[in-house]
Amino acid sequence: MPRIANPVRAVRLRLAPPPHILRRPIQAHVGRMKAAARAVYRAIYPSSDAPESGYFVPPTLIEIDRLSQLPREVFGPVLHVLRWK
Repeated sequence: MPRIANPVRAVRLRLAPPPHILRRPIQAHVGRMKAAARAVYRAIYPSSDAPESGYFVPPTLIEIDRLSQLPREVFGPVLHVLRWK
């Protein structure tokens, strides 16, 4: 009897881009927020635990003043904080 591939796994492999493609836009967004003088907080890890190269992006918190400061939705370990007064 022939084996049939797991359709869930096949869909994930076809639709999910490699993590290194996702890392660049996240890092670029964090850089733009820093350049715009936004408060940016990143988790700090010992260099042996979180290498600069590879797929890892540290959890990041960015404080913004209004929602219009976000050009688009950002996926990844990034949390935007908008304080309510």
